[in-house]
Amino acid sequence: KKILEYLRIMMLIHKKSWKRQRQRPQRKRQARRNKMDNYAELLKNIITQLVDSEDVEIVSEFNEDDATGQLIIKVPESEKGRIIGKSGRTIQSLRSVFGAIGAKNGHRVFVDLEKDEEEE
Repeated sequence: KKILEYLRIMMLIHKKSWKRQRQRPQRKRQARRNKMDNYAELLKNIITQLVDSEDVEIVSEFNEDDATGQLIIKVPESEKGRIIGKSGRTIQSLRSVFGAIGAKNGHRVFVDLEKDEEEE
């Protein structure tokens, strides 16, 4: 009888700890999604200050398995030169800034400019 009681207690403890472990990653995944939304919002604010057009869209994709995210900038064709900058300096600085912010939070964040259908 003592052995059965011991086994029941151990099973209850194991179930409780398993439930706790199972719930924690979901909270982290939700936090990661929220951070990607924050990254997208910050990037949109920066881009709207760089270009004259109000037609700016940021598409964010996040892969939960390896904590990587991609931010794709969609702007009119006439404004792409301002985002790329002289010799690509502006887009490169955006990539390095968002890469550093992401690394601080344990993510890998990539910033890309939308490709034209003709380029593909």
